[in-house]
Amino acid sequence: MTDLEKEFKRLEEREKEIQQSVEELEKEVDFYKKVAWVFISIGFLLATWGIYKMFVPIDDNELSKLGNIGDYVSGTTGAAWSLAGLVLVYVAFLGQKQQLLQQQLDILYNQIELKATRFELEGQKKEMQEQNETLRLQKFESTFFQLIGLFNEIKNRIDPQIQSEASKSYFFTFNFKVYSIYNQGKLINSCSDKPIDIIIRAYIENYNTRQDKVSNYFRTLYHIVNFIDKSTISDEDKKRYAAFIRAQLTPSELQILFYNCMTPFGEKFKPLIEKYHLFNNLSVKSLVENESIVKFYHYSAYGKNLQDYPLNDEHLTK
Repeated sequence: MTDLEKEFKRLEEREKEIQQSVEELEKEVDFYKKVAWVFISIGFLLATWGIYKMFVPIDDNELSKLGNIGDYVSGTTGAAWSLAGLVLVYVAFLGQKQQLLQQQLDILYNQIELKATRFELEGQKKEMQEQNETLRLQKFESTFFQLIGLFNEIKNRIDPQIQSEASKSYFFTFNFKVYSIYNQGKLINSCSDKPIDIIIRAYIENYNTRQDKVSNYFRTLYHIVNFIDKSTISDEDKKRYAAFIRAQLTPSELQILFYNCMTPFGEKFKPLIEKYHLFNNLSVKSLVENESIVKFYHYSAYGKNLQDYPLNDEHLTK
């Protein structure tokens, strides 16, 4: 039973109580009206009898009786009519009480109408909110899938599909170049630099030679994830659409994204990667110096992919 039905049931029960009281008062009013008319009738009968006696032929000896007849009529008829007056006053009181109950009944009807109007308005408000939510989601999806289409166009221009299985993608070649530069730097600077500094330098050196191709790719990917994060959709929907983006990225793209966000180029992107677990499908073992650089990101960036992540109490409280 809905709240509106419960409210109507309560008001209907109250309406029955008031109607019953009104009916009882009507019966009581009818009874006392009859009593009043009885007293009035008795008064008329007594007055008629007295008048009759006054006009009946009488002798001089009976003139003195007329005074007694007057006293009789005033005493009997006046008393009867006085009682009738009191009964009518009580009837008037009952009538006022009946009017008050009728006013309560009218107020009750108004309450029922107001309750119905309020529930109707609440239902309309809820319906409008649902419609607005649907429209907002539709607007979001329209923009989101346009951005996905743009992203795929950019990616296809960088890394067109190659029919030969033996051929490697552009992103694979990019990562392979990072490995090469890193290994050369590691030999040259083995004593002076930390591995993570060599990796960052190796990536930036390779990125600078390919910036015209990949910079637009990273900017578009960042803006898509940022668009999801800044939208007004629910947190559950945000996670769902972020997972859709994550599914678009190949292992090679995840590796290059990992290195990119270690550099100043990806400073703003890094928190979003950690928030939406974009490295959930990344193989940590495929990274250069995977054991030393994996902690560059908070463990949340890897989502459920934690089998290769060296968790410890110190990092869990990061």
